[in-house]
Amino acid sequence: MNRLLLILMLMMLPLLASCQAEVPIEWEASTDNVGVEGYNVWINDELYETVVDTFTILYLEVGDFVCQVSAFDAAGNESDRSNTLLLKITDIIKPSKIDTLREREPN
Repeated sequence: MNRLLLILMLMMLPLLASCQAEVPIEWEASTDNVGVEGYNVWINDELYETVVDTFTILYLEVGDFVCQVSAFDAAGNESDRSNTLLLKITDIIKPSKIDTLREREPN
């Protein structure tokens, strides 16, 4: 990746975080005869992230999201997806800071 682009992306993270939500999710571990390698996190039927444990979904904007998780093993076998978790993200932007507080002038 272009170094300048990476620097710009890193500089934008605080801005993105200030106007988008973080949602921690967790689930009970899946079992497999040879062991579970990891989990796929699905949001609105699209693969969002592959993880090995619980996860925090980052940068969701206002809206409704359907989240599911599936497990996979080293052989590439994948479980059916979990039950659905509906995430409703509403009004995540706080009002701006007031920087003009002053004593009111008498009439």
